Amino acid sequence: MRAFLDTSILIADATANEPAPDLTDITSQVSSVVISELQFGVALAVNPRARAQRELRLQRILALYRGGIPYDDDAAASFGYLTNLVIAAGQNPRVACVDRMIAAAAHSRNVALVTRDNRFQVFQNEIHVEIR
Repeated sequence: MRAFLDTSILIADATANEPAPDLTDITSQVSSVVISELQFGVALAVNPRARAQRELRLQRILALYRGGIPYDDDAAASFGYLTNLVIAAGQNPRVACVDRMIAAAAHSRNVALVTRDNRFQVFQNEIHVEIR
């Protein structure tokens, strides 16, 4: 299976009692939006040790994936489509915009999205969302 990885998958082992998920059955990629979220996490680190650990994780991810797949006009069009679905479902479109951008990147490339976050289930009819 080809899939984009959500940020929650990439940081899973950094959280207590959360082992890294098994990803051996997928060909994975990351979106530049996920790289942005990781950069955000580095900036918000509460102390120098946490910042160094987050920066190290980010650098390893960049080396492994050779950067993120760019968020392009096709992804932006998918974002508009998914936003309309959120509105039609009666949900607030201002909530979880970055998550919707990640979902839009996967949607625009017709690949699955692997995550630990149930928030993506709203797009299950549009994107194959796999919770791990």
